[in-house]
Amino acid sequence: MKILLADNDFRIALAYKAALEERKHHVTISNNIEDCLRTYYDELNKVRTPGNLDEHTQPFDAVILEYKIPGMSGLEAAKEILAVNPHQRLIIATECITHDILNAIKMLESSSIELLQKPSGENVIISLIEEKEILSELQKLDINVEYVKSAQFRHEQMRDMLDTLRKGRRYPKGHFQNTALV
Repeated sequence: MKILLADNDFRIALAYKAALEERKHHVTISNNIEDCLRTYYDELNKVRTPGNLDEHTQPFDAVILEYKIPGMSGLEAAKEILAVNPHQRLIIATECITHDILNAIKMLESSSIELLQKPSGENVIISLIEEKEILSELQKLDINVEYVKSAQFRHEQMRDMLDTLRKGRRYPKGHFQNTALV
């Protein structure tokens, strides 16, 4: 996955980047919102060239924005990104999730905004980033993701389930029709 991360604590950003890149994700770091937005718009312009105007093509699979960052806040940046790309997945990272933050997010009227409580270990951010991808893949395999969510599987269990199901889907529809497995 391609991830854009804006965090003014460079040590945290580097730790997240290392953990995510170890899992084969591509991470771009910015230590302020202005650079983050510039990078975002540059990538958005690359994926939305005149020959490719698909509104569902995303420049990043996820954009992680620090809520409290000098200059423009992460929430203001989220509002700006959603104005040009309402389908972009955004994650607001904050040390304290308050009613004010929840209300401000609700006012944006977007289902593509998620919250990340800081400080979070690398495993938490990996789970948050990858869980949505896994659920999407399970849905493509005609799996009821609401049941999967309600079972509260750990991230690695969900990954194993997806891998097992993919292996089972290698056979053409009806392959097991005349066997005792049906």
